[in-house]
Amino acid sequence: MLLAATMLNYMDRLLLNQAAKQIRLDLNFSSFSWTPGPSNDRSDLNYSFLESAFGISYALGALFFGWAADRLSVVWLYPSCVLAWSLAGVGSGFAQDYPKLLASRSLLGFFEAANWPCGLVTTRALLSREKRSLGNGILHGGGALGAMITPILLLAFSLPGGWWDLVQPGAFQSLMGDKSLVPDWRLTFKLVGILGAIWSLGWLALALPNQAAWKAKGADGTAASDSGTLDFLIRFFRDRRFWILLVTVCAINTTWHILRVWLPLYLQEAQDYTFAQLSLFSMVFYLMADVGAMGAGALTLVLAKKHGVDAARLTVFSLGAATCLLAWGGRFLDDGWALRIALWLSGMASMSLFPLYFAQTQEVSPVHTGKITGLMGFFCWGYLFFCQAAAGMWISHRKETLKQNHSVATSPQTENTGRGAAKKAYSETLGFACLPPMLALLGLALWPRQRTENQLPGPGKEMGNL
Repeated sequence: MLLAATMLNYMDRLLLNQAAKQIRLDLNFSSFSWTPGPSNDRSDLNYSFLESAFGISYALGALFFGWAADRLSVVWLYPSCVLAWSLAGVGSGFAQDYPKLLASRSLLGFFEAANWPCGLVTTRALLSREKRSLGNGILHGGGALGAMITPILLLAFSLPGGWWDLVQPGAFQSLMGDKSLVPDWRLTFKLVGILGAIWSLGWLALALPNQAAWKAKGADGTAASDSGTLDFLIRFFRDRRFWILLVTVCAINTTWHILRVWLPLYLQEAQDYTFAQLSLFSMVFYLMADVGAMGAGALTLVLAKKHGVDAARLTVFSLGAATCLLAWGGRFLDDGWALRIALWLSGMASMSLFPLYFAQTQEVSPVHTGKITGLMGFFCWGYLFFCQAAAGMWISHRKETLKQNHSVATSPQTENTGRGAAKKAYSETLGFACLPPMLALLGLALWPRQRTENQLPGPGKEMGNL
């Protein structure tokens, strides 16, 4: 059920990215401005502002639901939030202009933030320390699974015959070169919202008969009364683990979310992918990401038996951070198998870092897991608010500059100035986004080593006792 919730979470989120080119055309992103007057093409800027609005709403939601997940029963909180974000996703399907889409994405961001505090409170209560990386991998792997399903779902609803056209012999081959295919993003948004409502009913049917067990394991909010929130926060801010977690969460989210938001536009504008080609590429990309999330958890579990949990996590994180660097391939390679494999592997590596980060957050305090997750989410998505806006401004600026001075290298894949400018602008952004996990690796190496379950020290205890 946790995997399914995260799957729906990402389906609502990724639909915008997968259909971005068509949505930008349908809602006239290029000329929309809050102030009257002529302006350059504003497509990239307005698109980045959508992601920024989602980010700042997500940050506020993370702070609120991080507290709520520790104080309220996730048996009821979780399905309520899934239903709320599903309704916001349906609202995106009905949006007739940019401001309405902006409002629905903002609501989506606020309620989607509940997924991680609620999910981590659940895995923290149900799983032992050595199994949490794997459990968190399954939880987070739902995101990649949903992202893998999204392009196929969107493609199927865009075909005249629906799913029947997609399963016909040779369907994919015939669709690859079809530049006239238009994604039906409105219908797909509505369908995913309905699936979220069904999930909420399924969760209640599963969890309500077991409320006594949830209460005994501290997943109903009662455990949070063990320590005052203010006292906990003061001690947490003084703990070096706070700063390590903060650097880590910002670093790994930079790579993943820049790839998520801008890679589809890079492939369509710079590499001239059709919608069907993008769908097939994305399906493999997110399948690899799913392998990364679950594989990292499984590999950590195997290595922990021989080398201990801390050494295992550091080893797996090192492999993931190094592999993320393959995102630079878009900067130097033209479209072909080398580029595709480099991007697929970078997506797999980027997603593999999240289960390890989540496991570290669960080490800090067993009774404040939701607050820690929410607090980290607040700072991270506040940072991403500026990060996505900066990416949009940089891409827009680079495109205009390169078009004006025509200093774009030409090749069979970039035979005109527009495509060449897009390739350089997008690939530079993707390349720089792959660097931050190396910084997070340094922080993880400084994480205090532990042999047993660990909490923040109480009043009067020294930090050296950890």
